[in-house]
Amino acid sequence: MYLKRKNSLRLRNYDYSNQGPYFVTICSYRKWRLFDKENTKNTVMKILHHIAQRSKVTLHASAIAFDHLHLLLTLPENKRVILSNWIGDIKETVYHFLRRSGGDGTPPLRGRVWQRGFYDHVIRNGADFLEKARYIENHPFKESTNLYTEWH
Repeated sequence: MYLKRKNSLRLRNYDYSNQGPYFVTICSYRKWRLFDKENTKNTVMKILHHIAQRSKVTLHASAIAFDHLHLLLTLPENKRVILSNWIGDIKETVYHFLRRSGGDGTPPLRGRVWQRGFYDHVIRNGADFLEKARYIENHPFKESTNLYTEWH
């Protein structure tokens, strides 16, 4: 039996190591509520800052909802950072944190933590950037959950 491969949402022939702003969404596996606890959100935000600083990625804004992250970022000019590798670094680091601690005193997690891949949007102009920034600021989950939003 052959499994049909999921179609890529990425732009054909686009170099994802190009400097420029991106809007990225990373989702938990099966919409698990991984980020319900304040301490877990704070630790994940620290991980994001650390990885961004280490790789010279500019993190403009971020939001952590209970089952996903939104990031508005710009890759460095030197093309040493590829978007998918950078997201993979975040996923791996958060995965190891959750596997060790479970977050906020809950038992450590077993099995998968992240949904396969991630969603990205190449920011095309200033209006597009502002639209994504406003989306993070006025996130739909803001009223119903304890959304953690941060401007950098």
